[in-house]
Amino acid sequence: MHAASAFLRTRWLAVQLKTPEDVRRWQDRRLADWLATAVPQVGAYAGRPVARLKDLPVIDKAILTGSFAAYNRPGITAAEVRAAIDAGEERVRGCPIGQSTGTSGNRGYYVISDAERFVWLGTILAKALPDVLRQRHRVALALPVAPFWFNPFMDLSPSRK
Repeated sequence: MHAASAFLRTRWLAVQLKTPEDVRRWQDRRLADWLATAVPQVGAYAGRPVARLKDLPVIDKAILTGSFAAYNRPGITAAEVRAAIDAGEERVRGCPIGQSTGTSGNRGYYVISDAERFVWLGTILAKALPDVLRQRHRVALALPVAPFWFNPFMDLSPSRK
């Protein structure tokens, strides 16, 4: 359901947000909602009053990596993610995990929810194939590492069979 609603929301926004001011108003509302609901769920910011982005400290990759568990909602450590990836696992404590391609030479890790991966799917489909409901398309993806979350409809992982 998350993918379908994200698809429809993205298509609706493409029609509704006609001017830069429309986009700014929508962004302001979404940012206020994110600051009020998502940020307090992150351990590093728990108990901290956050009304604006500038209320949050500026952090760099070293801080994020050094305190990885404090910056993701389930509190999963970088060591847990690294060990799971090295073992060929796709999840830690039920959460999808992965790593960036490391184009800077230093790979980053991420932890997402199943809902977030389906929102990503719906949003990407709406942007890449805006007329998908009216016209047939063929799509090919080339990824340097094939994370399972980009195709949530098929589970081809050997660890899941």
